[in-house]
Amino acid sequence: MASGAAAAVGLGILGGVQGYSAEKQRTRNVKRAEQIARANLADTGRQIDQAEALQKQRRVDEFNRLLGSIRVSRSGAGVSSGSTLAALERQSTIDALIDVGIIEANAAASFRQAQGQLAAETFAAYADLGSPILGGLSGGLGGIQTGLAIDRGFRR
Repeated sequence: MASGAAAAVGLGILGGVQGYSAEKQRTRNVKRAEQIARANLADTGRQIDQAEALQKQRRVDEFNRLLGSIRVSRSGAGVSSGSTLAALERQSTIDALIDVGIIEANAAASFRQAQGQLAAETFAAYADLGSPILGGLSGGLGGIQTGLAIDRGFRR
């Protein structure tokens, strides 16, 4: 009986250490994965910012070309600021400002989507984690049960 109890305690300790170590390792892995995901989010943010800047610059360049054409047409026609060409110039300015606002809103939405995805993945990873102490206790109880089962098997 004493050797069976000793085996059960020994296996309980071993199981406890293994359970605790496994949960600690899982926690380290999740934290490392979170760090990597945050770094990826920062990279994604930079890419979104660069794409936004490029789209805005293209829209400003397009506006400047259009505005230049309108002004050349206006000066060639000798019209005043109350003409249809002046109205077209004003409308082109408004359209360009609206387009730039849309580009900025789309970039912000893209970044929020990336942030939401990171948050969801992080929450899912942490929700799956267990407590290292509870992992150790669970492993210890499993080890004791195994040790007692082995002892019973020898006594038969």
